[in-house]
Amino acid sequence: MDLALASARAIVTGDASGIGGACAAALAAEGVQVGVIDRDAVAGAAVAARLNDVVAQADVADEPSVRAAIESLAEALGGIRPGDGLRGCARPLRSGHRRHRHRGLEPGPSGQQEAVVQLTRALSTDLAPERIRVNRVCPSVVNTPMSHTDVGVVDFDTVTYPVQSPDEVARHVAYLCSPASLPINGTTLVSDFGYLARSSFPA
Repeated sequence: MDLALASARAIVTGDASGIGGACAAALAAEGVQVGVIDRDAVAGAAVAARLNDVVAQADVADEPSVRAAIESLAEALGGIRPGDGLRGCARPLRSGHRRHRHRGLEPGPSGQQEAVVQLTRALSTDLAPERIRVNRVCPSVVNTPMSHTDVGVVDFDTVTYPVQSPDEVARHVAYLCSPASLPINGTTLVSDFGYLARSSFPA
């Protein structure tokens, strides 16, 4: 399916590895101009060089640094327009909205999941008049270095429950950033192999 993203621009946080890196690669493969934000300047630059993207260093816990990074990337990308995407968490969304228009949000990991769900809904309502959509992807366990630490598992090949790859999550994000998902707004996409509907799950 053609996601019609070839002329789009996106800013992705946490690109050095894991879900962020997979999202940057998936969007770049669709022809998107990607701005990379990572607190590890060296790793972020390596990702940007591989994908022919632009990079800025920032820690998403530091809103002023995120705002400065988005300003820098927006200028390098030629601006952020309606129809462009931002993958990150609440601080990049606030900063990106101050800079210009964008569409798409996949909040990062949070200990307050329900609060992020409600934030996604509220922002989608507030920003809809500006043609900005806000959606969230909520996967179960994903095979990333962070998940190995969080779940306390060295090798996910040994577990009895299914585990997603970062590339699978990235495909969901790319779809939600595309015109193909235009009617979808204020939604949390749960990708957990149906466990939420059936039973308790360690994620």
